[in-house]
Amino acid sequence: MGAISWAYSTYMAHRQKRLDARVFDTLSNRALWTGQRPFTGAGELLVRASEIADALALTLHVVADSLERLKAQGKVQKFDGTLSNPAPYWIVVRR
Repeated sequence: MGAISWAYSTYMAHRQKRLDARVFDTLSNRALWTGQRPFTGAGELLVRASEIADALALTLHVVADSLERLKAQGKVQKFDGTLSNPAPYWIVVRR
């Protein structure tokens, strides 16, 4: 029973890593985010989690969890939303 539990947890960890990589790649793909978009002073485009979820055909909850994991790793940064739409914006942290 312990081996099955270990195998399942290993599988789920790899699945999360693949999902995080897909979300990160989508967020950093500037070709997807065209038109009039908000941006930072450094020229980084701001993207909402709902836009990433639509691009990847995933639920908003899954994408938001992935972005929070990426934030904990220091790969993305979260910005506050606007008065008309308080949902946060996200950018890739360039190093």
